[in-house]
Amino acid sequence: KILRQMITAGLMDRVARKTSFGEIIAPGDGDEVGGEGGRGAYELVRGGVAYIHPSSSLFPPDRQPQYVAFFEIVETSRRYMKAVTAIEPRWLTIVGSDLCTDSAPLEQPMPVYDPKKDAIFCFVRTTFGPRRWELPHRKLPYPSEKKTEIVRHFARLLLSGKIVKALGEFCPYLSIRPASLVNPILPRKAKRFLSTLTKGEGVKTLSQLLELWQKDPKFLLDEYLELVQWQKQDRLKSMWPPVTQRRV
Repeated sequence: KILRQMITAGLMDRVARKTSFGEIIAPGDGDEVGGEGGRGAYELVRGGVAYIHPSSSLFPPDRQPQYVAFFEIVETSRRYMKAVTAIEPRWLTIVGSDLCTDSAPLEQPMPVYDPKKDAIFCFVRTTFGPRRWELPHRKLPYPSEKKTEIVRHFARLLLSGKIVKALGEFCPYLSIRPASLVNPILPRKAKRFLSTLTKGEGVKTLSQLLELWQKDPKFLLDEYLELVQWQKQDRLKSMWPPVTQRRV
């Protein structure tokens, strides 16, 4: 696997994608010709169509991978790729990141909290190369310039018990859905909770939250109580702040 990744890194200009029946493959910038997809046809990253050489172990239709890297093209009755290696599309985002284009953060899947990085990560739609091949969604740190969005998702995940596990106990007793914190129109009860987290630079990490609790153990308690049903409010007060260590 590592060897194939190294091969991929060295052959970023010689990568090809298997096509589907009826797909139209545009000509390349050089002498590469276009054609119709399917029947073993691959689109080259620089454009044009080629096929796996019959001498390759990957030539049988049931062994043809979705993405390949190759060493050379030979011209016979068709344009054939030789010295072909199967590659994983996600490798292109790692070793070929300069050729990748990412979308804005996706609404679905929703952003997640990474406890090891202590950060909010989002999912993006990624395309590769000038032909904009669609690759699997990838997970990236939420763009730092989108402070308000990060704080909203931090608040959502905090209420969901994904950042401080002890707060998961109160999820069934919340008066709002945590996901509503990222809606364009906020529930009335959530406005104070979110406003407190947004002040200044905004609370976007567990580390920041712990520092605030160290300075003021009652930070965010009143705002949280407004979102919890009465039968669980005494329990929440008794355990606040709901952490005893840096990572929970």
